[in-house]
Parts: sequence; structure tokens; C-alpha cells
Amino acid sequence: MQETLVPRDNRHVQVEGAFVLVQDIISSKTVEAELVSHRNHFVDVVAAHTRDLVAAKDAAEAVNVAKGEIFLVKLSHELRTPMPAISRFAKMGVDRAVDAPRDKPRRIQERPVDARRLPGVEIKGLSG
Repeated sequence: MQETLVPRDNRHVQVEGAFVLVQDIISSKTVEAELVSHRNHFVDVVAAHTRDLVAAKDAAEAVNVAKGEIFLVKLSHELRTPMPAISRFAKMGVDRAVDAPRDKPRRIQERPVDARRLPGVEIKGLSG
């Protein structure tokens, strides 16, 4: 192979050989494309798992709230169930205090007991 090169100063230089380096980059481009594909797939998998975990967390929180509400309903029922008996005993105590001799101190107030007015008690669903 013979080639003539013309430098800037217009001298003619005769070239008798050349060294050519050729590199096949098809395989490296294929590997790079596979890596990009795997990375994108991994990002999609992580996003899907994240969505599943958020949904599971939200469901668990909803169950926890529901359990709390059920507990309050049961607690309210458990407190309301004995209230009529407590009111009757309180009335019986007031009646006995009224009938007691005047020389004994009266410790029971003469008014009916209302569970909604008990100090420091605030129960969901316990209303008149």
C-alpha cells in the first residue's frame, strides 16, 4: 500500500506502510445494552416491591385502627353494662343515708349517678 501525504509546507512525503488498529466494539455495546436492560428491570422490580410494601403497611395500619375501634366499643359496652346496677346501689345508699339517724354523718350526696358525668371518664359511644 502506497499513499502520498501532503504536509502544510507542500512537500511531498512518500509513505510505504501504515499501521491500522481496528477494534470490534459490537460485543461491548451488546454487553452495555444488556446492563442497561438489567438495571431498568431491577428498578421496575424494586418499584413494584416498594408499592407492595406500602400497600401492606397501609393495610396493617387500617387493621390496627379497626382493632382499636373494636376495643373501644367493647370497653364501652363493658362499662355500660354494670351502670344500671351501680346506679341502683347508689340510690339505695342515698335512701339509707336519708333514713339514717341524724347523729351519723352523711357521706353520700343526694343526686342520681350519671356515668356520663363521672370525672375523668370519657368513653366513645357512652352518651345518653
